[in-house]
Amino acid sequence: MMRVEHVGLNVAEPTAMAAWFGEHCGFSVKRKLNVAADTHFIVDDSGQVILEVYCNDKATVPDYAAMNPLQLHVAFQVEDVTETMERLLRAGAT
Repeated sequence: MMRVEHVGLNVAEPTAMAAWFGEHCGFSVKRKLNVAADTHFIVDDSGQVILEVYCNDKATVPDYAAMNPLQLHVAFQVEDVTETMERLLRAGAT
């Protein structure tokens, strides 16, 4: 059997992103690597879905905001889509 262990995202500010996901989405830091890339492995409240957020200067940080969601997206399951979307937009999501 094979499972996805995590999905990695090269981002400009991994510490800030990990903190935002913690505060607004209920994620927690499962593991943090004290390396130049400032790597955080953040896990959802199920404990099963892990996002690795890091800033590695060996690759360009993609302009995620300019990407079409058909190129890349992370989907979340929530009870009330409208309420969650409004809450996250108030918290600075785009």
